[in-house]
Amino acid sequence: MSRQNCCILQSGEVVRDTGLLYFYNVLTEMDQEKELKLTLGRNHIGFELDDTKKFEDRLFNQIVNCELYRGSVQDLRSKKIADDILEELKLAPREKLAEILTNNQIPEKMIQGILKDSQEIYFPYLRNNGKFGGNAQSVSNVHQNLKELIHLFVENLSGKNEERKAYGEGAPCDVCLVETAPIYDITHKYNIEIVDKIPKKDQKIREDSKDTYTFRGSKHTTYNNYGNYHTHSAICFDCEFFNLFFLLYVKLNKPKYLVSCSNLKNMYLLQRRIRLKQDVYTMQSFYYQVAKETKADQIRMYSISIDSKKGPVMNCEEIIDYKELLCQIKLMDLVDVFLFPEARKGIEDLKKMIKRYILNRNYEMACQYLLSNIVANDGGTIALNYAVLIRFIKVMEGSKMEKREYAIGKSFWNFGYQLRGLDGKSTVAFRLTQLLKSGDRTQILNLLNHLFLVNSKKLKDEKQENKEEKEKFMKKPEMMTNDIMGSSDSLLTICVGNFIDGMFAVQKEDKEN
Repeated sequence: MSRQNCCILQSGEVVRDTGLLYFYNVLTEMDQEKELKLTLGRNHIGFELDDTKKFEDRLFNQIVNCELYRGSVQDLRSKKIADDILEELKLAPREKLAEILTNNQIPEKMIQGILKDSQEIYFPYLRNNGKFGGNAQSVSNVHQNLKELIHLFVENLSGKNEERKAYGEGAPCDVCLVETAPIYDITHKYNIEIVDKIPKKDQKIREDSKDTYTFRGSKHTTYNNYGNYHTHSAICFDCEFFNLFFLLYVKLNKPKYLVSCSNLKNMYLLQRRIRLKQDVYTMQSFYYQVAKETKADQIRMYSISIDSKKGPVMNCEEIIDYKELLCQIKLMDLVDVFLFPEARKGIEDLKKMIKRYILNRNYEMACQYLLSNIVANDGGTIALNYAVLIRFIKVMEGSKMEKREYAIGKSFWNFGYQLRGLDGKSTVAFRLTQLLKSGDRTQILNLLNHLFLVNSKKLKDEKQENKEEKEKFMKKPEMMTNDIMGSSDSLLTICVGNFIDGMFAVQKEDKEN
Protein backbone atom coordinates (compact mmCIF):
# COMPACT_ATOMS: atom_id res chain seq x y z
CA MET A 1 0.00 0.00 0.00
CA SER A 2 1.43 3.41 -1.00
CA ARG A 3 2.08 5.96 1.69
CA GLN A 4 0.01 9.12 1.76
CA ASN A 5 1.39 12.53 2.68
CA CYS A 6 -0.97 14.32 5.07
CA CYS A 7 -0.79 18.05 5.71
CA ILE A 8 -2.90 20.01 8.21
CA LEU A 9 -2.72 23.80 7.94
CA GLN A 10 -2.74 26.35 10.73
CA SER A 11 -5.99 28.34 10.89
CA GLY A 12 -4.99 31.34 13.01
CA GLU A 13 -7.73 30.60 15.56
CA VAL A 14 -6.19 29.99 18.99
CA VAL A 15 -8.44 27.09 20.08
CA ARG A 16 -8.03 25.08 16.88
CA ASP A 17 -4.30 25.79 16.58
CA THR A 18 -3.69 24.86 20.23
CA GLY A 19 -5.61 21.65 19.62
CA LEU A 20 -3.59 21.05 16.45
CA LEU A 21 -0.31 21.40 18.37
CA TYR A 22 -1.51 19.06 21.10
CA PHE A 23 -2.55 16.59 18.39
CA TYR A 24 1.05 16.84 17.17
CA ASN A 25 2.22 16.03 20.72
CA VAL A 26 -0.10 13.01 20.89
CA LEU A 27 1.18 11.72 17.55
CA THR A 28 4.77 12.21 18.73
CA GLU A 29 4.11 10.10 21.83
CA MET A 30 2.20 7.51 19.83
CA ASP A 31 4.83 7.22 17.10
CA GLN A 32 7.78 5.86 19.07
CA GLU A 33 9.19 4.07 16.01
CA LYS A 34 9.04 7.21 13.84
CA GLU A 35 6.84 5.55 11.23
CA LEU A 36 4.70 8.64 10.70
CA LYS A 37 7.66 10.90 9.83
CA LEU A 38 6.13 13.82 11.69
CA THR A 39 7.11 17.36 10.73
CA LEU A 40 6.20 20.71 12.25
CA GLY A 41 6.38 23.53 9.72
CA ARG A 42 5.89 27.26 9.92
CA ASN A 43 2.18 26.98 9.14
CA HIS A 44 1.38 23.25 9.15
CA ILE A 45 2.05 19.82 10.58
CA GLY A 46 2.72 16.90 8.27
CA PHE A 47 2.94 13.12 8.54
CA GLU A 48 2.69 10.01 6.38
CA LEU A 49 0.06 7.23 6.44
CA ASP A 50 0.11 3.81 4.86
CA ASP A 51 -2.67 2.03 6.77
CA THR A 52 -5.52 4.33 7.73
CA LYS A 53 -7.45 1.69 9.70
CA LYS A 54 -4.40 0.90 11.82
CA PHE A 55 -3.79 4.61 12.40
CA GLU A 56 -7.40 5.17 13.47
CA ASP A 57 -7.21 2.33 16.00
CA ARG A 58 -3.90 3.51 17.43
CA LEU A 59 -5.13 7.07 17.74
CA PHE A 60 -8.35 5.95 19.46
CA ASN A 61 -6.38 3.86 21.97
CA GLN A 62 -3.96 6.71 22.62
CA ILE A 63 -6.80 9.14 23.36
CA VAL A 64 -8.81 6.76 25.55
CA ASN A 65 -6.10 4.83 27.37
CA CYS A 66 -3.53 7.61 27.75
CA GLU A 67 -4.98 11.12 27.43
CA LEU A 68 -8.40 10.60 29.02
CA TYR A 69 -6.96 8.19 31.58
CA ARG A 70 -4.32 10.72 32.68
CA GLY A 71 -7.04 13.31 33.10
CA SER A 72 -8.94 10.95 35.40
CA VAL A 73 -5.75 10.33 37.40
CA GLN A 74 -5.45 14.09 37.97
CA ASP A 75 -8.94 14.07 39.44
CA LEU A 76 -7.82 11.57 42.09
CA ARG A 77 -6.10 14.48 43.84
CA SER A 78 -9.54 15.33 45.28
CA LYS A 79 -9.41 11.96 47.08
CA LYS A 80 -6.23 13.15 48.84
CA ILE A 81 -3.98 10.63 47.12
CA ALA A 82 -0.32 11.69 47.35
CA ASP A 83 1.31 13.38 44.36
CA ASP A 84 4.05 10.76 44.06
CA ILE A 85 1.40 8.04 43.68
CA LEU A 86 -0.41 10.12 41.06
CA GLU A 87 2.83 10.55 39.10
CA GLU A 88 3.39 6.79 39.24
CA LEU A 89 -0.14 6.20 37.93
CA LYS A 90 0.33 8.68 35.07
CA LEU A 91 3.48 6.93 33.87
CA ALA A 92 2.11 3.39 34.21
CA PRO A 93 -0.27 1.65 31.77
CA ARG A 94 -3.95 1.84 32.59
CA GLU A 95 -4.13 -1.87 33.46
CA LYS A 96 -1.67 -1.27 36.34
CA LEU A 97 -4.13 1.01 38.16
CA ALA A 98 -5.37 -1.53 40.74
CA GLU A 99 -1.89 -2.94 41.36
CA ILE A 100 -0.31 0.46 42.05
CA LEU A 101 -3.14 1.52 44.36
CA THR A 102 -2.86 -1.75 46.30
CA ASN A 103 0.93 -1.51 46.57
CA ASN A 104 0.58 1.98 48.01
CA GLN A 105 -1.85 0.73 50.68
CA ILE A 106 -4.89 2.66 49.44
CA PRO A 107 -8.04 1.39 51.30
CA GLU A 108 -9.85 -1.38 49.41
CA LYS A 109 -13.18 0.45 49.39
CA MET A 110 -11.54 3.50 47.79
CA ILE A 111 -9.78 1.29 45.23
CA GLN A 112 -13.09 -0.24 44.14
CA GLY A 113 -14.60 3.22 43.72
CA ILE A 114 -11.61 4.41 41.68
CA LEU A 115 -11.74 1.31 39.46
CA LYS A 116 -15.44 1.87 38.83
CA ASP A 117 -14.85 5.53 37.91
CA SER A 118 -11.99 4.54 35.61
CA GLN A 119 -14.50 2.67 33.43
CA GLU A 120 -16.61 5.82 32.96
CA ILE A 121 -14.25 8.47 31.69
CA TYR A 122 -15.74 11.24 29.53
CA PHE A 123 -14.09 14.18 27.80
CA PRO A 124 -13.32 17.07 30.17
CA TYR A 125 -15.55 20.16 30.35
CA LEU A 126 -18.30 18.49 28.24
CA ARG A 127 -20.57 17.36 31.05
CA ASN A 128 -23.81 17.95 29.08
CA ASN A 129 -22.49 16.93 25.69
CA GLY A 130 -24.64 14.26 24.03
CA LYS A 131 -21.70 12.80 22.09
CA PHE A 132 -18.66 12.98 24.37
CA GLY A 133 -20.07 13.83 27.80
CA GLY A 134 -22.43 12.39 30.38
CA ASN A 135 -25.49 12.92 28.19
CA ALA A 136 -24.18 10.29 25.80
CA GLN A 137 -25.74 7.83 28.31
CA SER A 138 -22.74 5.49 28.41
CA VAL A 139 -19.01 5.38 27.81
CA SER A 140 -19.50 2.90 24.97
CA ASN A 141 -21.57 5.54 23.17
CA VAL A 142 -18.78 8.09 23.71
CA HIS A 143 -16.26 5.63 22.27
CA GLN A 144 -18.51 4.92 19.29
CA ASN A 145 -18.88 8.64 18.55
CA LEU A 146 -15.15 9.20 18.98
CA LYS A 147 -14.31 6.39 16.56
CA GLU A 148 -16.71 7.88 14.04
CA LEU A 149 -15.19 11.37 14.39
CA ILE A 150 -11.66 9.97 14.02
CA HIS A 151 -12.75 7.98 10.98
CA LEU A 152 -14.29 11.05 9.30
CA PHE A 153 -11.16 13.08 10.09
CA VAL A 154 -8.76 10.47 8.68
CA GLU A 155 -10.91 9.82 5.62
CA ASN A 156 -10.84 13.54 4.86
CA LEU A 157 -7.03 13.54 5.16
CA SER A 158 -7.01 10.75 2.60
CA GLY A 159 -9.16 12.77 0.22
CA LYS A 160 -12.22 10.54 0.63
CA ASN A 161 -15.35 12.46 1.53
CA GLU A 162 -18.17 10.15 0.48
CA GLU A 163 -19.14 9.31 4.05
CA ARG A 164 -19.09 12.98 5.04
CA LYS A 165 -21.57 13.79 2.30
CA ALA A 166 -24.13 11.61 4.03
CA TYR A 167 -24.18 14.15 6.86
CA GLY A 168 -25.16 16.92 4.45
CA GLU A 169 -23.31 20.03 3.32
CA GLY A 170 -24.20 23.20 5.20
CA ALA A 171 -22.38 26.49 5.71
CA PRO A 172 -18.62 26.99 5.34
CA CYS A 173 -16.79 26.44 8.63
CA ASP A 174 -16.35 29.68 10.59
CA VAL A 175 -13.07 28.51 12.11
CA CYS A 176 -10.87 26.95 9.43
CA LEU A 177 -12.70 28.57 6.46
CA VAL A 178 -11.76 25.51 4.40
CA GLU A 179 -14.14 22.66 5.17
CA THR A 180 -17.93 22.64 4.97
CA ALA A 181 -19.89 22.16 8.17
CA PRO A 182 -22.36 19.22 8.11
CA ILE A 183 -26.09 19.62 8.56
CA TYR A 184 -26.55 16.40 10.53
CA ASP A 185 -24.52 15.40 13.55
CA ILE A 186 -22.72 12.28 14.77
CA THR A 187 -24.81 10.34 17.24
CA HIS A 188 -24.71 6.93 18.84
CA LYS A 189 -28.32 6.43 17.82
CA TYR A 190 -27.45 5.45 14.25
CA ASN A 191 -24.44 4.60 12.12
CA ILE A 192 -23.18 6.44 9.06
CA GLU A 193 -24.35 3.59 6.84
CA ILE A 194 -28.00 4.35 7.57
CA VAL A 195 -27.98 8.10 8.24
CA ASP A 196 -29.38 8.90 4.80
CA LYS A 197 -32.13 6.32 5.25
CA ILE A 198 -33.53 7.89 8.44
CA PRO A 199 -36.44 10.30 7.91
CA LYS A 200 -35.33 13.93 8.02
CA LYS A 201 -37.48 14.63 11.09
CA ASP A 202 -35.63 11.92 13.03
CA GLN A 203 -32.13 12.97 12.04
CA LYS A 204 -30.10 14.93 14.62
CA ILE A 205 -29.50 18.47 13.35
CA ARG A 206 -26.05 19.80 14.19
CA GLU A 207 -26.22 22.94 16.36
CA ASP A 208 -23.69 25.56 17.39
CA SER A 209 -22.71 25.52 21.06
CA LYS A 210 -19.70 25.04 23.32
CA ASP A 211 -20.48 21.31 23.13
CA THR A 212 -19.24 21.42 19.54
CA TYR A 213 -16.57 24.11 19.79
CA THR A 214 -15.18 25.91 22.83
CA PHE A 215 -16.37 29.49 23.53
CA ARG A 216 -19.37 29.20 21.19
CA GLY A 217 -21.75 29.71 24.11
CA SER A 218 -24.93 27.79 24.92
CA LYS A 219 -27.16 26.49 22.16
CA HIS A 220 -28.91 29.18 20.08
CA THR A 221 -26.80 31.96 21.67
CA THR A 222 -23.72 31.84 19.43
CA TYR A 223 -21.31 34.69 20.12
CA ASN A 224 -21.45 37.37 17.43
CA ASN A 225 -17.67 37.65 17.17
CA TYR A 226 -17.53 34.20 15.55
CA GLY A 227 -19.46 35.36 12.50
CA ASN A 228 -23.06 35.39 11.52
CA TYR A 229 -25.31 32.79 13.04
CA HIS A 230 -26.42 30.12 10.57
CA THR A 231 -29.52 27.99 10.59
CA HIS A 232 -27.19 25.01 10.77
CA SER A 233 -23.85 24.71 12.55
CA ALA A 234 -20.84 26.51 11.11
CA ILE A 235 -18.29 24.13 12.67
CA CYS A 236 -16.85 21.32 10.57
CA PHE A 237 -15.93 17.87 11.89
CA ASP A 238 -12.18 18.61 11.66
CA CYS A 239 -12.45 21.69 13.90
CA GLU A 240 -14.59 19.76 16.38
CA PHE A 241 -11.90 17.07 16.35
CA PHE A 242 -9.16 19.59 17.22
CA ASN A 243 -11.42 21.15 19.84
CA LEU A 244 -11.34 17.83 21.72
CA PHE A 245 -7.53 17.99 21.73
CA PHE A 246 -7.69 21.58 22.98
CA LEU A 247 -9.80 20.40 25.93
CA LEU A 248 -7.33 17.60 26.65
CA TYR A 249 -4.45 20.10 26.58
CA VAL A 250 -6.19 22.42 29.05
CA LYS A 251 -7.08 19.52 31.32
CA LEU A 252 -3.65 17.87 31.38
CA ASN A 253 -1.34 20.90 31.18
CA LYS A 254 -3.40 23.42 33.14
CA PRO A 255 -1.98 26.45 31.30
CA LYS A 256 -2.51 29.86 32.85
CA TYR A 257 -1.92 31.55 29.51
CA LEU A 258 -2.29 30.71 25.84
CA VAL A 259 -0.47 32.40 22.98
CA SER A 260 -1.11 32.57 19.28
CA CYS A 261 1.02 33.86 16.42
CA SER A 262 1.26 33.30 12.67
CA ASN A 263 4.31 31.03 13.00
CA LEU A 264 3.20 27.57 14.22
CA LYS A 265 6.76 26.64 15.26
CA ASN A 266 7.06 29.70 17.47
CA MET A 267 3.59 29.13 18.87
CA TYR A 268 4.65 25.57 19.75
CA LEU A 269 7.74 26.88 21.57
CA LEU A 270 5.76 29.47 23.45
CA GLN A 271 3.03 27.01 24.45
CA ARG A 272 5.46 24.31 25.56
CA ARG A 273 8.61 25.93 26.91
CA ILE A 274 7.47 29.08 28.63
CA ARG A 275 4.78 29.84 31.15
CA LEU A 276 4.61 33.39 29.86
CA LYS A 277 3.95 36.00 32.52
CA GLN A 278 4.72 33.88 35.53
CA ASP A 279 8.20 33.17 34.14
CA VAL A 280 8.84 36.26 32.04
CA TYR A 281 11.10 37.76 34.68
CA THR A 282 13.68 35.02 34.22
CA MET A 283 13.05 34.16 30.56
CA GLN A 284 13.90 37.42 28.78
CA SER A 285 16.64 35.78 26.72
CA PHE A 286 14.20 33.16 25.49
CA TYR A 287 11.69 35.89 24.60
CA TYR A 288 14.43 37.53 22.56
CA GLN A 289 15.10 34.33 20.62
CA VAL A 290 11.39 34.02 19.83
CA ALA A 291 11.15 37.68 18.90
CA LYS A 292 14.02 37.34 16.42
CA GLU A 293 12.11 34.62 14.57
CA THR A 294 8.64 36.15 14.70
CA LYS A 295 9.68 39.65 13.56
CA ALA A 296 6.60 40.81 11.64
CA ASP A 297 4.27 38.59 13.67
CA GLN A 298 1.82 39.70 16.28
CA ILE A 299 1.77 37.54 19.38
CA ARG A 300 -1.66 37.33 21.02
CA MET A 301 -1.73 36.35 24.67
CA TYR A 302 -4.78 35.01 26.50
CA SER A 303 -5.38 34.20 30.14
CA ILE A 304 -7.32 30.99 30.70
CA SER A 305 -9.26 29.73 33.72
CA ILE A 306 -11.78 26.98 34.41
CA ASP A 307 -15.37 27.69 35.39
CA SER A 308 -17.27 24.80 36.97
CA LYS A 309 -20.28 25.41 34.70
CA LYS A 310 -18.84 27.06 31.60
CA GLY A 311 -15.62 25.05 31.32
CA PRO A 312 -12.54 26.87 29.96
CA VAL A 313 -12.89 30.66 30.01
CA MET A 314 -10.38 32.68 28.00
CA ASN A 315 -9.70 36.42 27.84
CA CYS A 316 -7.41 38.19 25.41
CA GLU A 317 -4.91 40.08 27.58
CA GLU A 318 -2.66 41.75 25.07
CA ILE A 319 -1.38 41.78 21.51
CA ILE A 320 2.36 42.30 21.24
CA ASP A 321 4.19 43.00 18.01
CA TYR A 322 7.84 42.31 17.31
CA LYS A 323 9.17 45.84 17.85
CA GLU A 324 7.27 46.34 21.07
CA LEU A 325 8.35 42.94 22.39
CA LEU A 326 12.00 43.81 21.74
CA CYS A 327 11.50 47.17 23.46
CA GLN A 328 10.04 45.47 26.54
CA ILE A 329 12.89 42.94 26.65
CA LYS A 330 15.49 45.74 26.52
CA LEU A 331 13.72 47.70 29.25
CA MET A 332 13.50 44.65 31.51
CA ASP A 333 17.19 43.95 30.94
CA LEU A 334 17.98 47.52 32.05
CA VAL A 335 15.98 46.97 35.23
CA ASP A 336 18.23 43.99 35.98
CA VAL A 337 21.36 46.14 35.46
CA PHE A 338 20.13 49.00 37.67
CA LEU A 339 21.80 49.07 41.13
CA PHE A 340 19.08 49.39 43.76
CA PRO A 341 20.05 50.54 47.29
CA GLU A 342 21.47 47.63 49.24
CA ALA A 343 19.58 48.69 52.35
CA ARG A 344 16.26 48.52 50.54
CA LYS A 345 14.15 45.46 51.39
CA GLY A 346 12.37 43.37 48.78
CA ILE A 347 14.54 44.35 45.81
CA GLU A 348 13.52 41.31 43.76
CA ASP A 349 9.84 42.02 44.36
CA LEU A 350 10.44 45.63 43.34
CA LYS A 351 12.10 44.51 40.10
CA LYS A 352 9.14 42.24 39.34
CA MET A 353 6.73 45.10 39.94
CA ILE A 354 8.67 47.42 37.61
CA LYS A 355 8.75 44.70 34.95
CA ARG A 356 5.01 44.27 35.36
CA TYR A 357 4.60 47.97 34.59
CA ILE A 358 6.73 47.43 31.48
CA LEU A 359 4.59 44.48 30.35
CA ASN A 360 1.50 46.65 30.82
CA ARG A 361 3.14 49.39 28.71
CA ASN A 362 3.27 51.81 31.61
CA TYR A 363 6.86 52.73 30.84
CA GLU A 364 6.67 56.16 32.50
CA MET A 365 5.79 54.64 35.87
CA ALA A 366 8.64 52.14 35.53
CA CYS A 367 10.98 55.04 34.78
CA GLN A 368 9.78 56.94 37.86
CA TYR A 369 10.48 53.94 40.08
CA LEU A 370 14.04 53.77 38.77
CA LEU A 371 14.53 57.49 39.36
CA SER A 372 13.17 57.25 42.90
CA ASN A 373 15.75 54.55 43.70
CA ILE A 374 18.81 56.52 42.61
CA VAL A 375 21.00 57.20 45.63
CA ALA A 376 24.29 59.03 45.94
CA ASN A 377 26.24 56.77 48.24
CA ASP A 378 29.19 56.82 45.88
CA GLY A 379 30.04 58.36 42.55
CA GLY A 380 30.38 55.11 40.65
CA THR A 381 26.92 53.86 41.63
CA ILE A 382 25.08 57.07 40.88
CA ALA A 383 26.86 57.53 37.54
CA LEU A 384 26.01 53.97 36.49
CA ASN A 385 22.37 54.30 37.51
CA TYR A 386 21.95 57.55 35.60
CA ALA A 387 23.54 55.95 32.53
CA VAL A 388 21.01 53.08 32.86
CA LEU A 389 18.12 55.52 33.37
CA ILE A 390 19.09 57.57 30.32
CA ARG A 391 19.30 54.40 28.23
CA PHE A 392 15.89 53.37 29.60
CA ILE A 393 14.35 56.66 28.47
CA LYS A 394 15.91 56.45 25.01
CA VAL A 395 14.59 52.90 24.49
CA MET A 396 11.21 53.95 25.92
CA GLU A 397 10.91 56.97 23.65
CA GLY A 398 12.27 55.12 20.61
CA SER A 399 11.78 56.94 17.33
CA LYS A 400 10.22 59.91 19.15
CA MET A 401 13.68 60.97 20.31
CA GLU A 402 15.01 63.55 17.88
CA LYS A 403 18.65 64.18 16.98
CA ARG A 404 18.46 67.53 18.74
CA GLU A 405 17.51 65.83 22.00
CA TYR A 406 20.51 63.53 21.73
CA ALA A 407 22.73 66.59 21.12
CA ILE A 408 21.27 68.31 24.20
CA GLY A 409 22.11 65.30 26.33
CA LYS A 410 25.68 65.30 25.02
CA SER A 411 26.11 69.03 25.77
CA PHE A 412 25.05 68.48 29.39
CA TRP A 413 27.46 65.57 29.69
CA ASN A 414 30.30 67.79 28.46
CA PHE A 415 29.22 70.45 30.97
CA GLY A 416 29.40 67.94 33.80
CA TYR A 417 32.69 66.51 32.54
CA GLN A 418 34.32 69.94 32.98
CA LEU A 419 33.42 69.73 36.68
CA ARG A 420 34.90 66.27 37.22
CA GLY A 421 37.53 67.74 39.58
CA LEU A 422 34.94 69.48 41.74
CA ASP A 423 35.13 68.88 45.48
CA GLY A 424 31.88 67.60 46.97
CA LYS A 425 30.40 66.48 43.67
CA SER A 426 28.60 63.60 45.44
CA THR A 427 26.71 66.25 47.44
CA VAL A 428 25.89 68.09 44.22
CA ALA A 429 24.65 64.87 42.63
CA PHE A 430 22.48 64.11 45.65
CA ARG A 431 21.01 67.63 45.60
CA LEU A 432 20.25 67.48 41.86
CA THR A 433 18.68 64.05 42.24
CA GLN A 434 16.36 65.26 44.99
CA LEU A 435 15.36 68.30 42.92
CA LEU A 436 14.75 66.08 39.90
CA LYS A 437 12.52 63.74 41.91
CA SER A 438 10.47 66.68 43.17
CA GLY A 439 10.33 68.29 39.70
CA ASP A 440 11.75 71.63 40.96
CA ARG A 441 13.10 72.93 37.65
CA THR A 442 13.83 76.43 38.99
CA GLN A 443 16.18 75.18 41.68
CA ILE A 444 17.85 72.77 39.22
CA LEU A 445 18.58 75.67 36.88
CA ASN A 446 19.79 77.89 39.77
CA LEU A 447 22.15 75.17 41.01
CA LEU A 448 23.63 74.52 37.55
CA ASN A 449 24.11 78.27 36.93
CA HIS A 450 25.71 78.66 40.36
CA LEU A 451 28.13 75.81 39.64
CA PHE A 452 29.05 77.34 36.31
CA LEU A 453 29.61 80.86 37.65
CA VAL A 454 31.55 79.87 40.78
CA ASN A 455 33.85 77.46 38.99
CA SER A 456 34.41 79.79 36.04
CA LYS A 457 35.55 82.53 38.45
CA LYS A 458 37.72 80.06 40.32
CA LEU A 459 39.36 78.99 37.08
CA LYS A 460 40.11 82.60 36.15
CA ASP A 461 41.60 83.33 39.54
CA GLU A 462 43.94 80.38 39.23
CA LYS A 463 45.24 81.95 35.99
CA GLN A 464 45.85 78.62 34.33
CA GLU A 465 48.37 78.76 31.54
CA ASN A 466 46.36 76.47 29.25
CA LYS A 467 44.03 79.03 27.64
CA GLU A 468 42.54 76.41 25.33
CA GLU A 469 41.37 74.37 28.36
CA LYS A 470 40.05 77.56 29.96
CA GLU A 471 37.99 78.45 26.91
CA LYS A 472 36.61 74.91 26.74
CA PHE A 473 35.58 75.05 30.39
CA MET A 474 33.78 78.33 29.92
CA LYS A 475 31.22 76.65 27.66
CA LYS A 476 27.86 75.48 28.93
CA PRO A 477 24.76 74.25 27.05
CA GLU A 478 23.71 77.12 24.76
CA MET A 479 20.00 76.77 25.55
CA MET A 480 20.36 75.54 29.13
CA THR A 481 17.54 77.69 30.53
CA ASN A 482 15.10 76.52 27.86
CA ASP A 483 16.28 72.91 28.12
CA ILE A 484 15.65 72.87 31.87
CA MET A 485 12.50 74.96 32.12
CA GLY A 486 10.70 74.09 28.89
CA SER A 487 11.58 70.45 28.23
CA SER A 488 9.57 67.29 28.80
CA ASP A 489 10.10 65.30 31.99
CA SER A 490 12.05 62.71 30.00
CA LEU A 491 14.39 65.29 28.48
CA LEU A 492 14.87 66.96 31.87
CA THR A 493 15.97 63.61 33.31
CA ILE A 494 18.35 63.13 30.37
CA CYS A 495 19.87 66.58 30.94
CA VAL A 496 20.42 66.15 34.68
CA GLY A 497 21.47 62.52 34.30
CA ASN A 498 24.05 63.31 31.64
CA PHE A 499 25.42 66.19 33.70
CA ILE A 500 25.91 63.91 36.74
CA ASP A 501 27.31 61.10 34.58
CA GLY A 502 29.81 63.56 33.09
CA MET A 503 30.91 64.78 36.55
CA PHE A 504 31.86 61.25 37.58
CA ALA A 505 33.48 60.30 34.28
CA VAL A 506 37.13 59.30 34.51
CA GLN A 507 39.71 60.90 32.24
CA LYS A 508 41.51 58.60 29.84
CA GLU A 509 44.89 59.65 31.23
CA ASP A 510 43.65 58.98 34.79
CA LYS A 511 42.74 55.45 33.78
CA GLU A 512 46.20 54.89 32.35
CA ASN A 513 47.79 56.11 35.58
